[in-house]
Amino acid sequence: IDGVAGSYRYDHDNDGIWDLTDTDDDNDGLLDWFEINDGNDLTGQFDADNDGLDDYEDDDDDNDGILDIFEL
Repeated sequence: IDGVAGSYRYDHDNDGIWDLTDTDDDNDGLLDWFEINDGNDLTGQFDADNDGLDDYEDDDDDNDGILDIFEL
């Protein structure tokens, strides 16, 4: 294993760049820093399990009961 935690391995837009280093995770043309800081919830980041927490602040992104740090 390369030591990278599961939640940092995601590539939501399937562009070959992990979300950790991708400047536009969802490939919508808006940079992630803008989506996070623009004060508009409609341009927010991913919430894969629809629990109200964006994936970057959710310890279990897919809500399967296994913390992301233990998933590959």
